[in-house]
Amino acid sequence: MREDALQVVARPDGKHEVQTAGGDVLAVCENNAQAWRWIDRHSAGGQKDEDRHLRIRQSGPFS
Repeated sequence: MREDALQVVARPDGKHEVQTAGGDVLAVCENNAQAWRWIDRHSAGGQKDEDRHLRIRQSGPFS
């Protein structure tokens, strides 16, 4: 999933939606930060960063 095709939209109830560029709602989150974390977890770029982060943490001095 392309991160640039996603957006975070605030709702009147204070929650935030992750939406596609076409307006489809993919997730409803409690706040803006959680919505961006959702995007990071579900976008290709975010997954690559997370994989890299885990590999670094699991390497020699960090384990």
